[in-house]
Amino acid sequence: MTFTLSQRSAHYTPSPIRELLNLTEQPGMISLAGGLPAPESFPVQALRSACVDVLDTQAQGALQYGPSEGIAPLREWVAAHLRAQGIEAQADEVLITSGSQQGLDLVGRVLIDPGSTVLVERPTYLGALQAFAPYGPRFADLDEDAGGALPTLDDPAHSGARMVYLQPNFRNPTGQTMTAARRTQWARALRGRSIALLEDNPYGDLWFDGPPPAPVAAQLPGQSLVLGTFSKVLSPGLRLGYVHGPHEVIAKMAAQSARRRAAGCATAAHPRPVPRAARRHARRPVPPHARQRALGRSARRHVHLAVSAARRRRHRATAAGAATQSGLCARHGVLRRGPRAAPYAAAVLRHRHARADRDRHCPPG
Repeated sequence: MTFTLSQRSAHYTPSPIRELLNLTEQPGMISLAGGLPAPESFPVQALRSACVDVLDTQAQGALQYGPSEGIAPLREWVAAHLRAQGIEAQADEVLITSGSQQGLDLVGRVLIDPGSTVLVERPTYLGALQAFAPYGPRFADLDEDAGGALPTLDDPAHSGARMVYLQPNFRNPTGQTMTAARRTQWARALRGRSIALLEDNPYGDLWFDGPPPAPVAAQLPGQSLVLGTFSKVLSPGLRLGYVHGPHEVIAKMAAQSARRRAAGCATAAHPRPVPRAARRHARRPVPPHARQRALGRSARRHVHLAVSAARRRRHRATAAGAATQSGLCARHGVLRRGPRAAPYAAAVLRHRHARADRDRHCPPG
């Protein structure tokens, strides 16, 4: 039998993210391609104790169906967590989701119509593009500088935008953090317009030297949605995330999510292990800075070796080739002459090819 598939199913293609996760299962693989937390950071004992506590004290409720919005204690915890960041949040404005990926899908269902313009950073999180794509949006790229994406809402290409999707903290895949001044510019630019802000914050709690600036949503109450996840700070296996936003929007999302959500040991136990997990993380024998420094040293060493090998190969280029490459350097603003012109031109070409490859693999729409 040949099944007749819906037109929307054409957008459901194999995910490159899933392929990356398959590669990470190879023995000895340390992947820098996906946002996978270090397994040794999982608070196993804290979660075990919390689940045992829940099963001992409220097993029937934890194993029964629960409200679509999520259990009240967890929603209260999330609202308090957001208020600590400066966001005006109440528990009835929070929806618990099966990871932030479900939150992205629900946002697409509720806010995007076919042809709706969605403004995105470039590059942006591939999973968000895949979640929105079945609802038929038109993606429009945002220009950016060192401060982050520019609020060019008056650009003709951005006219009639329905929503802007931003990752101000440690953006996936670039790692860039938007400056405080740029966040204020975004809040001012969006205020009073019929454009929703979707602020995705999966990595905001993962900082070394100091917290990132306050969210854009803190300056834009009533006009923003905030996505969060516990996959990065506790465990991705829990499949716990949340969406915060205006009550009427959250109600529509809850109506689109599972009609009956299992209360579950994970959701019931979550408020308990958070403080304990944080203390365990702080007492880990290998501080995060040590891993960061080791990774930096290793990357610099291997990149240096690769660049040195490339330079040796380029030095063997013919004099005519070197002259041609020298002219190429001048055209790109790299004013080099003599025998070192070729390696620098090669670096320019590699950068341009890498950028082209990035654009092909992380398209804006």
